[in-house]
Amino acid sequence: MKATPISNFLQREPYEGQPPTEKTEVRILYTKHEVYFGIACFEPDPDGIVATELRRDVSQELDDYFEIIIDSAHDRRNAYVFQINPLGTQRDALITEEQRTDSSTGDGDPGWDGVWTSEARRTAQGWTANIAIPFSTLNFMQSSDVIWGINFKRFIRRKNEEDLWSAWRRVEAACSSLSLTDWWDSAIFRRALRVLDSLPGRALFTPEALTSNLACART
Repeated sequence: MKATPISNFLQREPYEGQPPTEKTEVRILYTKHEVYFGIACFEPDPDGIVATELRRDVSQELDDYFEIIIDSAHDRRNAYVFQINPLGTQRDALITEEQRTDSSTGDGDPGWDGVWTSEARRTAQGWTANIAIPFSTLNFMQSSDVIWGINFKRFIRRKNEEDLWSAWRRVEAACSSLSLTDWWDSAIFRRALRVLDSLPGRALFTPEALTSNLACART
């Protein structure tokens, strides 16, 4: 069974609460050591995709990009930020104590550097990205009862459009309104582990290759 994609995004900018102009899908799997994200950013006019930045940890606000925010401690105040543009350029950052950041530089403090792998590519349908984040990067150890805060954001540069899965209202802070995802169901974990073990390279996959009955809840 293919993983059910997360696709119910809403606009923050320019039209708060309206459906996105373009479709975005996210699929998730994990093993004992890493969590994997497969991202598909659909775009009917691939020539309209903006991607120029090749330097790590530099603002991508002039590019299209996709961002993952993870509150692995579920304290609603601190989170890790992982961002990638269509060229595969990485930016990561820390949000501490719900800090607000200058919109021209991006979310969080980019002075933090985490260990994670990723790739991105353009397609006839838009662009895709694959991200693998070790649990150790998130300062997270296995537990029998785990709830994370998690959110996703897509930025479409040519439209200045921000699409978020949760906390899309402009007044909401980055961490306090994150969607909740209960990760550690043992049966789901076992299925995900078998699938990932069969994938070449383990950390590299396409969204279509993700097969699991992983359930994600939006609150």
